Amino acid sequence: MGQKKSLPSQIKDILLYHAHRKDFPEDEEFLSLMMDLGELDEKVHDIKRQIMISRKAREQAKQFQEQLLNSKLD
Repeated sequence: MGQKKSLPSQIKDILLYHAHRKDFPEDEEFLSLMMDLGELDEKVHDIKRQIMISRKAREQAKQFQEQLLNSKLD
């Protein structure tokens, strides 16, 4: 299964699809919206990365704590 796309990426894809079909004109407002969605997508990506790093750090801390506890019991 592929990686899930963020909501901003999904919105960009939908807008691009409709723009290519000429459902609406590509004007400055459209281009500005696409840029804003791109920036938002980058922020979402950064936050997801920070969450993953935090989860990994918590898991490592938990494992280290368990190792210390086990070594004290031995």
